[in-house]
Amino acid sequence: MAVTVTLKKSIFIFTVFFIIGNVVTSDCPTEANVISKEDVRHAAIASSEAYNDDLVVGSTIKGTSFMIVHKVHKVLKANGEGIRVLVADHGNTRIVVYRGTDGGKQLAQEGASFFAARTQVKYKATEVKILKFFWEAFELVSYKLNLYLQDPSMKYIITGHSLGGALASILALNTTTRVINPVWKNPQSCLITFGQPRVGDQAYADLHDEVISTFKKLRFVYMADIVARIPPYEAGYRHHSRSVYMSKGLSLFGKKDISGDHNKDNKDKKDKVSNHLFDEDDTDSLDDDDDEAFKTTSNTASLGNIDNYIDEIYKKETSNNKGSTTTGNDFTIFEWYWQICTPKRAYFCITKFGRLVPKISNHMMINYLRSISKTTVFYTRDDVKKSTLKDAIIGSCKEENV
Repeated sequence: MAVTVTLKKSIFIFTVFFIIGNVVTSDCPTEANVISKEDVRHAAIASSEAYNDDLVVGSTIKGTSFMIVHKVHKVLKANGEGIRVLVADHGNTRIVVYRGTDGGKQLAQEGASFFAARTQVKYKATEVKILKFFWEAFELVSYKLNLYLQDPSMKYIITGHSLGGALASILALNTTTRVINPVWKNPQSCLITFGQPRVGDQAYADLHDEVISTFKKLRFVYMADIVARIPPYEAGYRHHSRSVYMSKGLSLFGKKDISGDHNKDNKDKKDKVSNHLFDEDDTDSLDDDDDEAFKTTSNTASLGNIDNYIDEIYKKETSNNKGSTTTGNDFTIFEWYWQICTPKRAYFCITKFGRLVPKISNHMMINYLRSISKTTVFYTRDDVKKSTLKDAIIGSCKEENV
């Protein structure tokens, strides 16, 4: 009898650990549902083309096969700037894209608006605080959007640049609790933002990551994009999701120069690399005070791929620091790379190059597009080099579950 009881207990314990183990593993994305670089490419071009005033329902988003099925454009009375959302379809994929900052005036308002009142929003039993400017902009253009979020056969990509990223963040959370729709029933649905500012308080960030896996949400930050640091942490604002740091630098002994370790040897290597980094932005020739510098509107013919798309909207290419770079025995190859961050390391990821001064030009959508075009090197959370974004994301998740 005792043997039987012991055996049953052993089977029960084994079953519990087996289930827990499977739950942990299943929490990681798979090859079939992980966010791909193609998803990022589509999101980036849509976020760029959202600035194009000529787009109407029935238009095809240039550089893609997505056709616009819904468009809303309103003027926010608070500052007179235009707020826009587009819905575009191709096959069983639907992109919902919010237009970002419409010029330097609006960007400045985003940066200063943390002094303004915050809106308290209730998601079931949880109350969160969202920057009032963001909430008002979201409500202005999103009132009929739920009609386009009801198809369970669709894969949804929610996206936006700058202010658009903040509004996309709010929509993603809304689809989980405030409205009834099947957006996240599809395991391939995702939130992808570029240069997204902080949206709300700690409660907002915690709830966001509680209801939507951080591996379904990538927050891309190009180099020292200053908008990713506003509203300030000190004012109580927090980022949600998992940031992906987009940069360009020198490889060290075949491995990325910044490892994330904090020992003295690595610090010395970081300092050496910092002195040889490609510090000058490709966009430095543009006037940061010029509102047009924040737009990437293209009035060109239909384009077939992202490289042609970029060439059309950005003619000037730098001739410096291209190809291989050698400086003694330490450095081998100059490379564009993406670093997958953990939520807790996000700030470290986007500020690891201490010599890079935050620039408004880092925020331009064209830089995100060019990084997508050029990057073929991806690093996991623990700095393991991968050849695809998918492998880096899956690898990062497995590292966290060890």
